[in-house]
Amino acid sequence: MFWVVWVGIGAFLVLLLAVSWWYDRDARRRGAVPRSGAEISRDRWRQERDIEGEMSQLNNRAMTPKAQDAMRDAWRGKTQQ
Repeated sequence: MFWVVWVGIGAFLVLLLAVSWWYDRDARRRGAVPRSGAEISRDRWRQERDIEGEMSQLNNRAMTPKAQDAMRDAWRGKTQQ
């Protein structure tokens, strides 16, 4: 009975390994490149800083969602086509 548990755990780990390999292969096919933890951290910090700056400049109280989207797009420099 003891070996059944270990075989089940091993099969589960092999399944997880296969799924992660599949998704990694698919992502690399689409052009994804692996990044280090430091790069991911810097990008997250930069994105949070940009959002914080945007939120401090834009006053979106009492705006409809459509108006908020338009204001955000104008702030980010996107033009409507």
